[in-house]
Amino acid sequence: MGTIQISSDSFAYKNYQNWITKTKNIGINFNWNEIEIALNEAFTNALIHGNKFDSTKKIEINYHYLHIINEIQFSIIDEGEGFKLKETSNFLMDKNLINEGGRGILLMKKLSKKFHYSTNPFTAHLTFTCSRN
Repeated sequence: MGTIQISSDSFAYKNYQNWITKTKNIGINFNWNEIEIALNEAFTNALIHGNKFDSTKKIEINYHYLHIINEIQFSIIDEGEGFKLKETSNFLMDKNLINEGGRGILLMKKLSKKFHYSTNPFTAHLTFTCSRN
């Protein structure tokens, strides 16, 4: 289990990437590429849409490896106001296909075994299945 808090400032991505590098070496075998893409989306959403780059706000990332069921769970918590999923759920409509953004939730859902979010505080929860070394 691990936790980190990252300020939503100009060093946020650097601090996040340092944490990712350390987390990769926790001693379990899993498809890190898919996990990293999904976590990058969750972190970026928290930084840009949640905390709006407000350096007084933090992003907290928690992870827990469940040995018995061979899963790793991540929670990315921001201090923003959240969003309405219905407002972001039409990313595959023709009119939205050329938009630069709007696919993060789709990616998180497709790459993780389980994705959901909760509010107060706003938290993205992602679960991935792993294989033992």
